[in-house]
Amino acid sequence: GDAAAPASAAAAAAVTAPAKAAAATRVGSGATNFDKWQSYDAEGAVEALERRESERESLRQRVVSLENKRAREEAMRRRGESEARADAMRARGNAAFGSPRYEDAVTDYTEALE
Repeated sequence: GDAAAPASAAAAAAVTAPAKAAAATRVGSGATNFDKWQSYDAEGAVEALERRESERESLRQRVVSLENKRAREEAMRRRGESEARADAMRARGNAAFGSPRYEDAVTDYTEALE
């Protein structure tokens, strides 16, 4: 029983030695962190952050502008297709009205208006 006690004490010392070293490092790092904080350029960091935010906002506005442009172009394309279809339906209606197919003319004119 007595031979196991010194081995246990040695094992405990071996386990606690790294823990003590880690604690000493943590204590020392507090001063190092404080020194880093003292030399930290907070105004420079804020200015850099504001520049990044400004750049992001500019990019966001550019994306919105491009999306709006694309949507307008798509609407114009659709409107052109709709106008072309309406013109074709009006022409069919005129042709149907010219020959006595009045019901067909009314149907074609109605589709042209839609």
